[in-house]
Amino acid sequence: MTLEMKSAPTLREIADRAWMEKASCRGVDTERWFHAKPPKQIRQHVEQVCASCPMTRLCLAYALVNNEEFGAWGGLTVSELRPLRRRLDAGEPLSSVLDPGVPGTGLHRGSDAA
Repeated sequence: MTLEMKSAPTLREIADRAWMEKASCRGVDTERWFHAKPPKQIRQHVEQVCASCPMTRLCLAYALVNNEEFGAWGGLTVSELRPLRRRLDAGEPLSSVLDPGVPGTGLHRGSDAA
């Protein structure tokens, strides 16, 4: 992820949605993000678009906080979001779920992930 934040985005930052204007996916055909495509094609598209996006962390936080069930968010497909959502549902803080630098927390992606 290219956006470095020491803490999780605030609810105000997430809800403001101004960050969406700066996202790499702005203007990209939305059909590329959804299940109509084979998972491998969605993963490839996510890797291409999200890898250099400065808004990945906010996007992921938005999807988790808003319980998004469709599409790809923050560099992850919906199936990759589920374990993170379960961690939040279990009471883990959003900052911990978003922090890939602390062992035992953060984003744990498979070998095919961006």
